[in-house]
Amino acid sequence: TLPSGKNLQDYKSICIDGISPKITKIDIESDCSSENKNNNISYLQEGRNVTVSVTFSENVFVQGTPKFRFDNGLELPFTSATSSKIIFSKKIENSDVNGILEYFSNSCIVDYECIKDNAGNSVNLLLDSKETSNIYVDTEKPAIPLIIDNNTKTNLIGGKKQNQVKFELKYEASDSDSVVLEYSLDGGSSWDTYSDVVTVSEFAQVTARSKDYAGNYSNPANIIKLDINNSFPDFIVECINQDGSYSVGDVLKFKVSFAENVSISANSEAYIKISG
Repeated sequence: TLPSGKNLQDYKSICIDGISPKITKIDIESDCSSENKNNNISYLQEGRNVTVSVTFSENVFVQGTPKFRFDNGLELPFTSATSSKIIFSKKIENSDVNGILEYFSNSCIVDYECIKDNAGNSVNLLLDSKETSNIYVDTEKPAIPLIIDNNTKTNLIGGKKQNQVKFELKYEASDSDSVVLEYSLDGGSSWDTYSDVVTVSEFAQVTARSKDYAGNYSNPANIIKLDINNSFPDFIVECINQDGSYSVGDVLKFKVSFAENVSISANSEAYIKISG
């Protein structure tokens, strides 16, 4: 309806727009590094960002607070809009649900009615379809690896050892194909990537941990102290008989004191050589 006193000659052009803007493209990105990717999947731990860019068929304006919702309940708040594109972004939190990010195209934008074109038409969401991204949220710590004695194939036991010790790491959780195992010989001050049996030839404080693709570390395994000494301990020999002269057949008793604890094997014999 024209205003009173006006006619069409007073207007150079009239635009009639009853077509709602449509989504033409949805891009999902993250800020994870190359070491957090495997088989084209990006693994996000707590603190990483996930961003969704939604492009429409025409310029749009946001007149509210829409959110982008994934199927697992993760919601990204609206952060910015430029021409025909709006951006949703969020930093992953520890409380977020873990798993691959998927969304339904007809319900991925919460409160989409507040996104409008110049004529005031609200956006028209896509037809119902489920889309899967290449982003996996993982905020959980992986399991602690086992430290196994390579000789006995049982859990490694610490203590004093006369010979070198060999151990291996074993990971029994179901996500074993997505973790890297590490070990430390100094109680966790420094770490090495585990690849094969480890040989210890000197004092060590052995511990181990696992790291998943997202960068989450397990708690370290309890420290196992290995005190390896393959040299015979120092000792002192002293005769405990009184000073004097002894004849053939007399018994002389000697005391041997070692610098460390020793064990005497069954049926073993010891000899003392006297000179002079």
